[in-house]
Amino acid sequence: MEPALKLLSDSGLKCEQTNFREDLSVFVCTAYVNENLEEIKHFVAEGGGLLIGGHAWWWAYTNPGQNVLTEFSGNKILTQMGLSLLPATIGGGSYKAPVPSQAVKDSYHFRHLLSRFAAHVTTDESP
Repeated sequence: MEPALKLLSDSGLKCEQTNFREDLSVFVCTAYVNENLEEIKHFVAEGGGLLIGGHAWWWAYTNPGQNVLTEFSGNKILTQMGLSLLPATIGGGSYKAPVPSQAVKDSYHFRHLLSRFAAHVTTDESP
């Protein structure tokens, strides 16, 4: 965490190395944290910021036979927010960001699908 602390401090942010506390604006931690998982989830749900980093692929490699989605401590926090770290890696290279209007059409976001379904039911329109 020392390099992250230095980088953030050098950027002009007020930072301190500490354990999790409720009075923080943003909590920065690795994805390997096993303490205070419920408190961190509650902190974020109440509007606190979370900057978390780590490698699920490394965890999967060093913990064979365990499920990354359910056993990896980073995912125990992130899945509550609709995010998950996977054990796979991708090759190096450049990847284009999706066009936002197309990404919405292609996504499986529940609220978007519910809205489309409601429009179909109430106006007899096909999506």
